[in-house]
Amino acid sequence: TTTTTTTGICDRPLIFLQFDDSSMAAHNSGVGPDGSCSGTCTSDLPGPTTWSDAVQFSGDHIVLPHATLYEIPGGCFSVYINPTTVSGAQGIFSKDDAGQATDGHLSVWLQGSTLTARFQRQTGLAVPDQVTLSAAGIVAGQWTRVTVCFGSLGAQLYIGNTLVDSDATWSGTLVPNMHDVYLGTRKWGASPDAPFTGQIAEFALVAGQTDPAGVDEVLHECGDPVATTTTTTT
Repeated sequence: TTTTTTTGICDRPLIFLQFDDSSMAAHNSGVGPDGSCSGTCTSDLPGPTTWSDAVQFSGDHIVLPHATLYEIPGGCFSVYINPTTVSGAQGIFSKDDAGQATDGHLSVWLQGSTLTARFQRQTGLAVPDQVTLSAAGIVAGQWTRVTVCFGSLGAQLYIGNTLVDSDATWSGTLVPNMHDVYLGTRKWGASPDAPFTGQIAEFALVAGQTDPAGVDEVLHECGDPVATTTTTTT
């Protein structure tokens, strides 16, 4: 009997934009595909921590093409934001589209200093078919971590490590959301609107509903996983 065991493989993020490459702001260190920038997207700037880097948005945005592996029943998006101003609407990220023809729509944006996350699913399939979470207090010129989670525990919105709003009745997922991911803008119609002005760092999507600490385990505690295979013959 031959038994082969492989160890040392960590769960990798589906999306992890670290912005540490000045020549390619939209490089995805996760398992999904790289994206593209609509304009300049100056990257490799100092981020919120000593080990992180940031990208500057000034009317441009990043688009990550949809991948089937993003169609997950539960997970968390996480991002650091540092807005230049907190006036009007500013899109942070979207995996969304016009109407509610399919499940899994999600947009996160600032409305002034209020952080807002809107989940939608196909109209008529379940109640509720839309949930909006929000929290005030985002400050211009200051780094803030935002984490948005969904899954069996419902919809959850975190600022830093604090759960600031939630709705346990929400059972929507990213299945079958086949829309691209937009970062640095809001895209819930035919064209992006509400561009973000300021810096963004460590944009990520991980599979499985968790919390900010759980996201960090996936992003930072795995390092560069190396598979170790052991074969035993008896």
